[in-house]
Amino acid sequence: MSERFEHPAGYVLDDDRTRLDKPVILDFLSGTYWAQSRPRESIWRGIEGAYPYGLYAADGRQAGLIRVISDGAGLAWIGDVFVLDAHRRLGLANWMLSCILAKSRFAGVRYWQLSTQDAHELYEPFGFKPFIGTGPFMTRDLGRWD
Repeated sequence: MSERFEHPAGYVLDDDRTRLDKPVILDFLSGTYWAQSRPRESIWRGIEGAYPYGLYAADGRQAGLIRVISDGAGLAWIGDVFVLDAHRRLGLANWMLSCILAKSRFAGVRYWQLSTQDAHELYEPFGFKPFIGTGPFMTRDLGRWD
C-alpha cells in the first residue's frame, strides 16, 4: 500500500521508489557528515533496503528525503533526513517527521531511534531525547563500509 502526503505549499511526500532521483540524493548525501565516508553504492543500497519517502516540489523535482528502517511494529530508525537548500526554511523537515511519526504506516511503532550531531532541535519537539548512560541499548560497529 503506497503512501502520499500533500503539503499546503504544493509539496508531496510519498514512498514511490520510482520517483526517487538517485543522482540528486547521492550527490546530497555524499556531502553530509553522516554519509560522506560511505561509498555511493553503499548509500544507495541502504536506501533500497529501507522505506524511503521522497519529498517533491510542485514541479515534481526531488526536494528532500526521509528514510525509515523498521519492522513496522516495535522498532524504527529514521535516517538520511534532508531538504535541499532551495526548499529550506519552510518547515518541511518538521512536516516530513510529523507525517512519518503520526500518519504513516509507522504511526504505531513504539521505539524510534536516530542519530544526529547537529539537529537535536528538529527532533526534540517530537519526543526524541539523547541516550543517557548505556541503558539496555547495545551497538555493533564494524568500522568499515563493504
